[in-house]
Amino acid sequence: MDGSVHPADVRVRRNVVAVNDARFKIARVRGDGDCLFHCFDRIDGMRNGPAFYRNMTDTPRGWGDTRSIRVYSEITNRNVYVVMPGSPQGFGFVEVFKASRRPASEEFLLFRDSHFDHLERVA
Repeated sequence: MDGSVHPADVRVRRNVVAVNDARFKIARVRGDGDCLFHCFDRIDGMRNGPAFYRNMTDTPRGWGDTRSIRVYSEITNRNVYVVMPGSPQGFGFVEVFKASRRPASEEFLLFRDSHFDHLERVA
């Protein structure tokens, strides 16, 4: 289901995002044009910096995109879910990038207002 988009009930309230029955805390990253790559760095423990992930995904200058996410997902064997809020009534979408049936992890990103943030699952 690489890059497939699915409708979801997405609600954002302050620093918390509810997606259907799951809840996440927003881990904000810098909005410096490398926000997607800052998210990848955050997922990997803040060891490499955004330039490393831009190079890893072979993303030229400019913002990262769905191709960048797909390549990251495949190289790291992580399933990546991109949450996109829609209307205030909760209509939104989740775009799915599945690396494998047995991923190393499942990671969630929030995309709104042309910016990515990392989402951390809340128990």
